[in-house]
Parts: sequence; structure tokens; C-alpha cells
Amino acid sequence: MGGGNYATVWRGFSKLTGEEVAFKIIVKNEVTAAEANPMHAEILKMVDHKNIIQLKDYFDEDRALCLVLELAHGGDIVEKVHSDGVFTEAAAVRYCRQILSALAHCHKRGLVHCDIKCENILFASRDPDSELKLADFGLAQLLRRLVAGRGTPEYVAPEVIESTGYDTSADMWSVGVLVYTWMSGVFPFSVPDRDKDNQPISR
Repeated sequence: MGGGNYATVWRGFSKLTGEEVAFKIIVKNEVTAAEANPMHAEILKMVDHKNIIQLKDYFDEDRALCLVLELAHGGDIVEKVHSDGVFTEAAAVRYCRQILSALAHCHKRGLVHCDIKCENILFASRDPDSELKLADFGLAQLLRRLVAGRGTPEYVAPEVIESTGYDTSADMWSVGVLVYTWMSGVFPFSVPDRDKDNQPISR
């Protein structure tokens, strides 16, 4: 189905239930230490919300962590904007409410997602009225155990960049970037070089 340098997602079927699921396999190495940590699965087990991808099962092997996840059939927000264009205000409001509901559920349980972005928001189906599903909790953290800032540069909050301490409000900043992007088709801040400081954001 897709993947990157360190994780691959496969479509398959559960032998126990016969339902179609997604298998996310994260290869263990220094780069993926956070994502491949079994805590990734433990965090997913803490949430149960209609707008969050459900964890079905997981397997912690020597070389990889395998997550068995609910399969979203509708693609992600990026694909939607590319195919249909930017969202109307009404659509943006409807989708934003769903993401905020999912985040409220997480925040009440002391979780910060830390990587809210278009690629991590999926459509449950191809139906025009499909609900959204918040996915990829690989960088999520417990409020009581927050570590150095994490996230995708275009979406990350200033306090995360500046390492001044952050909490659930960092996710709210990212939601603001989401909505701006949905309605304009561009990011509110330019991050020309990811290896350098995100000066346009931190200022």
C-alpha cells in the first residue's frame, strides 16, 4: 500500500476474523527508535474513538514492530486535495470538528499526537460523506513523559522548535496549519531547508 525508508504498509486479512486490515511493519534501528518502540502499540491501545485508526493487534519482533490496524479505504487528505482541489469552508469545518474530537479524546487520556499532518489523516471510505481517521501515532507521547520536540517541520508549533516546553496545545497549532492548508493548498510557513532552524515559524 505504501511506505517510506523504515516502514511499509501492506493490505491483508486477519486469520482470526477474516476482515481486511493494514499491516504496518516498522524496521527497528536508531532512526526509528520511537516509532518501533512497543510503547507505540501501547499508546494506540489507550484510544478508542470513531475518528482514530483502531489497533487490532501487534507483534514485537527482534528486527521489527508489526502493527495490525484498521484499514482506511479512502486515501489521505493529500490525495483528496490533489484530486478535488481545496476544501470549501463547510467541508473544512466538518473535517476539523472530527479531528478535534479525536484529539480531545487523546488529550483527555494524557496523550499528545505530535505529528498532526495531512498525510496522517485518512478517509474511512471513498464515500463522499466518509468520516476521517487520525492515524500514525509513531511520535505520540504521554504528557507526563514528554521528550525533545518531535513532528513534521511544516506543522510543528514554535514552542516545540524552541524547546521551551510544550503540551497538548502543540497539536492545536498543527490543526491550525491543517485547516489553512486545506483551504489554500499551501502551507502558512515556508520551510526551505529541513536541516536548518525553522526561522519563519519560530519568529
